[in-house]
Amino acid sequence: MKDYSLKTVIAINSEDMRKQVVRVMHRVPAFDIVAVVNEGEEAYKRIRKLCPDVVFVEAMMPGMDCITLIESIVKVMKDEAPSFFVGYYFFPEALSMIAKNDIVMQCHAFPLQDVVLGRQLERAVDYYRGKNYVTKNRHGGIGESLLKENEAYYGNEDHLRNPERIRRIVSHELSVMGANVKYKGYRYIETALNYEMLKENHMQNGVMELYDIVSESMGCKSTSTEKALRVAIRKTWECGNQDYFKCLWGYSEIGAWNCPKNSEFFRVVINSLEKEYMW
Repeated sequence: MKDYSLKTVIAINSEDMRKQVVRVMHRVPAFDIVAVVNEGEEAYKRIRKLCPDVVFVEAMMPGMDCITLIESIVKVMKDEAPSFFVGYYFFPEALSMIAKNDIVMQCHAFPLQDVVLGRQLERAVDYYRGKNYVTKNRHGGIGESLLKENEAYYGNEDHLRNPERIRRIVSHELSVMGANVKYKGYRYIETALNYEMLKENHMQNGVMELYDIVSESMGCKSTSTEKALRVAIRKTWECGNQDYFKCLWGYSEIGAWNCPKNSEFFRVVINSLEKEYMW
């Protein structure tokens, strides 16, 4: 399957969100930005005229919100309608209805780190290409395997908190942050993240509950769990992927002096994973 560019229209009213999406999309070769607008009715006209492959639209825009825009485009363009990415600062209830529509590839909760948004967009491109490839070759049963790795990321709520999916997400994230599997506390961090990501209400009862869960799983005391986590987090913070931590925490430098406490570490990492994988 050959690479190709995706004609993209960006329809975002928020200046900060618009600048970030343009900046990140310029780093992903697949996106060919053909128009940038900040108003719903203008977005509708540009989409009709340019016939893009994808549209990144803000949930609430002047003139026409994303729900009206998407419904209008689908009604007029039908099978030629583009795929939509929806960005939002506040999640309107009605947006959940749109998120279940196959035409919406992803929903993005801002504020969002560039590195996270970039990874989401790259994965969406792979899924988009695979989905179109399968559609074109459906009669021969070609390409179905291309979707299996990504199908749980898009609109399949039953699989979002599947234990095996969560385990793979956590394992990948620990690898990205540079956590050393040889650390005694590595399994403790992994167990804690797996437990929290399986829930919808994260850290609801504070970090002490997390210590108890990990201690029970590891067969040790809570005090030992706290220390093992603290040491593993500190070593990962100082020796791991510092670019990763700079992006997530917004720091210009990483060192022992600004290493987060256990509770802060889990809150920030879990929040990042939730935004990236659990919309």
